[in-house]
Amino acid sequence: YFPFHSSAPNHIPRNIPYNLARRISTIVSDENIRDVRLNELKPRLLRKKYPEKLIDDGIKKAKTYNRDELLNREKRTKSQDIITLVTDFNPVIKNPSNSIFDICKNLTMLEKVNSNSNKNMPTFINAKRQPPNLLRSLSLSARRDHDCKNSDIKVGYSKCNDKRCMTCKQIITGHTYETKNGTKLKRNFNFTCKTRDLVYLIICNGCNKEYVGETGDALNMRMNTHRNQIEIDNYRKLKVSKHIHVCGGNKFSIFPFRKCYQNCSVFREETEKLYRSLINAELH
Repeated sequence: YFPFHSSAPNHIPRNIPYNLARRISTIVSDENIRDVRLNELKPRLLRKKYPEKLIDDGIKKAKTYNRDELLNREKRTKSQDIITLVTDFNPVIKNPSNSIFDICKNLTMLEKVNSNSNKNMPTFINAKRQPPNLLRSLSLSARRDHDCKNSDIKVGYSKCNDKRCMTCKQIITGHTYETKNGTKLKRNFNFTCKTRDLVYLIICNGCNKEYVGETGDALNMRMNTHRNQIEIDNYRKLKVSKHIHVCGGNKFSIFPFRKCYQNCSVFREETEKLYRSLINAELH
């Protein structure tokens, strides 16, 4: 359940015990079973740090309704206009909308006076929305949505055809790559050896073990660094470098797959961690 001390408007966690208890009372027809389910609800909310009194009051209030009342709730009729002001929730700022509300109410009253209207004053509602956050950006569903919106973008890899370019010689072509644990990685961009801000996969040519990395530099520059770390003894510090030197004979393949549209090192690092865990990369 939603933790009581989560970053959210105060009314949301305070209403959760009652709303959960009310939902149980609506769904369960047998009163004995209902009481069992409500008793199971309390310890779960306590583990999420909900105050015991708040839980007890919510359950007690939900029990005051019989099931028929809950199933046959009267639909609210719109008796007057509703004006909704939506702002991003910020726990630091207690209520940034009060001053805006006052301005809106004053303007509405002034308009009513000037027009000699008999209409009722509208109801003002202060609504909060979740601000942009890293977790939402990193979720796979959000990334799939992003890919769908940009479905007209060509995906794949375009080689530079420079005979001196070692990176293009090591690239795995195609739109997708299936990792050792069966995860299919799908490219979301048409990569080149000059592409920046991306997440890439390195595969040992000896055993197909994998390493996930990220870089804000051009892909070929990052791969040059990896080659130096693998081939030069003094630079061979990372687990992936030592492994590919011994197992792969200094040979590895590259599959760049995730272009990060935000030029942000934190975003790239978190995306790398997500895919490292997803494919269970072994060379970290």
